[in-house]
Formats: sequence, structure tokens, C-alpha cells
Amino acid sequence: RETWERCWSWEGGVPQYFAEGEYEKFVGLRERVFRKYLASFSDVSEFGCGTGHNLETLRAPGRAVRGFDWSMSAVLRTRARGFKAEVFDMLHPDMRVKIAGAVLTIHALEQLGADWQPFLDYLRANKPILCVHIEPLEELYDESAHDQACLAYHRKRGYLVGYLTRLRELERLGEAEILEVTKSPFGGMNHDAYSVLVWRPL
Repeated sequence: RETWERCWSWEGGVPQYFAEGEYEKFVGLRERVFRKYLASFSDVSEFGCGTGHNLETLRAPGRAVRGFDWSMSAVLRTRARGFKAEVFDMLHPDMRVKIAGAVLTIHALEQLGADWQPFLDYLRANKPILCVHIEPLEELYDESAHDQACLAYHRKRGYLVGYLTRLRELERLGEAEILEVTKSPFGGMNHDAYSVLVWRPL
């Protein structure tokens, strides 16, 4: 937690973890996803919002946009942009925090590793209309040498494990509907960080 507080306190407008040319590709993907899924929503909540740079693209008259992050430094940076923001621990969700409309995560679920169940329970209890994730999804790697190297990195870093598999189980049970699962045609330096997963609880 101390590392997160320190990093979010100094980070500039564009996050420092993007490789050369990667940010521009990400912006194009984000624009496509936001335009397709979020343009019609008047209420959007981003969990793991960082400094709020993704929320800027959602700012529009009549749209309520909120950010949540477990780092107070990130929350303060997001508030400085003019957004409502609150401290929220995705590992231990506060069920008293109510959300509606659409939920967004970008490179936030990845940090939960295998410990995403409490946050999934939170989403299902609130039943937002739509959940939009841009995250690394281990289930989408194939058997090629390249993908297996990326998968090894993914697992070494302790990134998201089993989330898509669980949503597919919930869909078979009639408790969720998956609207999109896409492996993006570009990635980061070491893995595919930009898979798109869109679903809604039923």
C-alpha cells in the first residue's frame, strides 16, 4: 500500500508504465470500448481509477462519473480533476457503497490475482447494468511460444486468475450474460494487458 501511495502521489497525466507507442494504441481501444458500451450511460463508476485519467474521457454534461481506489493519493488526484472519488478496497469491498449504471475497470482487476471473489460478490449484489473490463485475461492465451511466455509473466506477476472462467460458469447457470470477450491485437512489453470483457449480472 505504501508503494501505491508513493507512486500515485507523483505520477503525471499519462501513467508511466506504458511503453513507447503503447499508450496511443490503448487510447484507441478505450475510445472504441467507451463509445460502444458507455456512451448511453448517465452513471459510470471506475474502480481502481488511479489519477482519474480514464474518467476524463467520460466527462459529459448530465453524466455522473465516480472514481474508487484504495490509494488516498489516487483519490485526491482524481478529486483534483473535479470528479467525485472515494477510497475503496476491492479485496474487502464495503457493501454499504452503492453503485448503479455501469462499472469500469482498467488494469485494476489484474492486481487482485486470485482474490477477486469478494469484488465479484459486490458487483452481483449491486447489480449494475453493465460491467466493462480492460484487463489481462489468462484464459485467452493460446499454445504458441509467444503466448506461453506472456502467460508465464502473467502468472509470475500474480495477475488475474480464473475471473473469466467463473463468469462463464455464471452464464451457464443463467446468472450472468457475457456481451464481449476480445483479445486485443496489441499488448504491453511482456504480456497482453488489453483484453476486453463486458458482462452484466442477471
